[in-house]
Amino acid sequence: MVSYVVNVRLDQVDTNSGALHLPRFSLQTALEAAGHDILLFASRDEDTPGYFGTAAMGDPIPDPSNRSKYWLPLHNQQPLTRVVTLRELRALGMAEMPFHTYSRPIRPVTEQEHEGLVTIGVIPSGFGEKEVQPLAQAPIYRGRLVKVQDRQLRFEMMDAYGPECAFTRRSFPDLSGLRYGTDVGHIWPRHAGGPDIIQNVLPMSKDVNKQWDEGLISLKNNGDLLIANKAEKDTRALFASFKRVEFPTDVRLWPDVKNSIAMRYSRGAQNGSTIQIGRRRHFFLLRLWALGTNQVATRPGGPRRSS
Repeated sequence: MVSYVVNVRLDQVDTNSGALHLPRFSLQTALEAAGHDILLFASRDEDTPGYFGTAAMGDPIPDPSNRSKYWLPLHNQQPLTRVVTLRELRALGMAEMPFHTYSRPIRPVTEQEHEGLVTIGVIPSGFGEKEVQPLAQAPIYRGRLVKVQDRQLRFEMMDAYGPECAFTRRSFPDLSGLRYGTDVGHIWPRHAGGPDIIQNVLPMSKDVNKQWDEGLISLKNNGDLLIANKAEKDTRALFASFKRVEFPTDVRLWPDVKNSIAMRYSRGAQNGSTIQIGRRRHFFLLRLWALGTNQVATRPGGPRRSS
């Protein structure tokens, strides 16, 4: 059994989406709990304290307006047949825990809690063992328990760049306005050995991600776009309004030259020439088959994203 308890305070609930606005110190636990069935709990200072419902925890989402907090979507919220208090569980043998335990935003369910709620009859014995099913309006929700590293990388990317595609400036939000159809686009493709770190990703729409992976687009080191000569008109139309990729304010989050796709593909290149724009060499590089040349990567010097 793997499940969690979320402490729900009414002043943290977004009435439109049902998501919670939680402090960042609970983020790591939220990343670990995402995708699991959870119990909803109201602390003693709420109107009706106790265990009152269940839900499926979504992926944490950065709040760009408040860096000390994040949004936590709760899917498929269902009330229990009745509220179960801590006093009832203690009467069934649940050990006394320090008060601050119940004030944590997210915490694991103890075995005694689980057994007590099953005995009372408000949850089934197998609660917490099933994977969450995908939601139709959530294109990024995968319906499986993805690795914590994947969720954390997505969170870090959206925190650094925002939810919009770095190329089209579109985000494709769902009906809640909290989840987005933006992909984690790897500069050095993961299938080719690219690392899962913030310095190797850019937020991309699905169409843009496909164009990048096929080597039809790339970037200069200042964030300007490069389109392969072989690209069709539909590819060019997709980037008709493109201006420039805005890199994060924190330069430590900028793409790392070691993760440039050239580091993967130039090893087998036969042509040792370098393409330059003026005196500045490209940081991001088109695949060799697209341009037919080997390019040398340098540190990006693009504009910073406004804080």
